[in-house]
Amino acid sequence: MAQANYTPNAGHAQLLRDLQSLQSRLDKVMTGPNTPRAITSEIQQTLSKEAFIFVILGLDYSEENTSELVDQGTTRNSDLVNRLRSIPEIRNLDLSAISRLPPPGSPASRAILLWSHLLTMYSQVFQAQPNSTQDQSPQCAHCLEKIPIGKRYIQFPCHVSSKFHETCFTEMAGFTLAVKCPVCHTIPFVPSQ
Repeated sequence: MAQANYTPNAGHAQLLRDLQSLQSRLDKVMTGPNTPRAITSEIQQTLSKEAFIFVILGLDYSEENTSELVDQGTTRNSDLVNRLRSIPEIRNLDLSAISRLPPPGSPASRAILLWSHLLTMYSQVFQAQPNSTQDQSPQCAHCLEKIPIGKRYIQFPCHVSSKFHETCFTEMAGFTLAVKCPVCHTIPFVPSQ
C-alpha cells in the first residue's frame, strides 16, 4: 500500500514524543542493549496485524467508516494496554499515550507502524570499541551532533550513514506521515513504484 505525504494533525508529534519517552523510561528499567523493546514492539505487532488485514481484505481508510474504525481502535488500544500491563516492569508506568493511537488503517496509523518498526528493529545503543583511541561517535544526520556512548540511535535500513538520535528521529517523524531516508528519499519498507 503506497503512502502519500500526508500532513499529520497537531497531536501526532506529541503522541510520538510521549511513546518514545515511555519506551526510554522502560529501557532504563529493562537494561541491556539487546533487551527487546516492549512498548514499541507491541505497538508494531498490533499495527502490523491490522495493516495486514487491511491489505488482505482490500480495505482502504475512508471518512465513511471512520466511526467504526475509531471504535475498533479504542478496543485495540485497551487490549494493548492490558497486554503491556502484564509485563512487571511496565505496571507502574502511565500508558495513557496508548489510548491516543489513531484508528486502524488511517494514514497516521501507518506512520506510527513505520516509526515503531524503526524504533523496535533499527534502534541501537552506541558503544565505543574497546582499545580505541579515536572518537568513533557517529553523527546524527538531523542535528549534526555526535551520538554519545550509551545513547540510542536509529540507523535506517537502506543507508548505514543515515543515523539519528532516537529523539531527533521522533521529532522528524512527528512532522510527516511518510518518513523518508534523507539519502535515498524512499520510505523504508515500502516498495518503490
